[in-house]
Amino acid sequence: MTPACQDFCALEAAASQILAWDPQRVPDLLQTRDYAQALAAAGPRPAASTGREEAGGILATRQHAVLMQRHADITAVVTETALRRPVAGPSVMRAQLSALAELAANSGHVTICLLPPDRGAQAAATGPVTILRFGEATGVAAAHLPGPQGGTFLDTPADLAACARVFEELKACALTPAASARLLRELAVQ
Repeated sequence: MTPACQDFCALEAAASQILAWDPQRVPDLLQTRDYAQALAAAGPRPAASTGREEAGGILATRQHAVLMQRHADITAVVTETALRRPVAGPSVMRAQLSALAELAANSGHVTICLLPPDRGAQAAATGPVTILRFGEATGVAAAHLPGPQGGTFLDTPADLAACARVFEELKACALTPAASARLLRELAVQ
């Protein structure tokens, strides 16, 4: 991992609230191992078999730290288009959809809001972002824009406010968590 990736993982593990948006794929913390490995294999520089395994292991460590140990509150806006994109074979996508449906239905600290393709025009103009909040602070503490070398952190009040505003606009255009959970269950059995 690059130093920037290590920094992001450390901040992510310490966050009490994580807001995730990625218009092209399932946000990292909600990916199954096979889905993550398929993405690593399809990247701009496809990972060798050991690189795919390493990507899956890093993701599992991040998920354990955030979802199991800290129980951070996670809100993810996921595009329905990303869920219908065949990242790997049908069994990998079915498992990914089932995992999301399970999280949406049974996790008290993970909220998934699906964005249908006919909503949220700003979705086409907005790249992925992860917003991290810490402790009782109500403001945004850090915003991360992913990139090939680990990404960029935004820290000015104006940038942080803009990221939070865009995320809230996307969330407002998305289905409710209950409607999202229903659609996830439907997609998982197709």
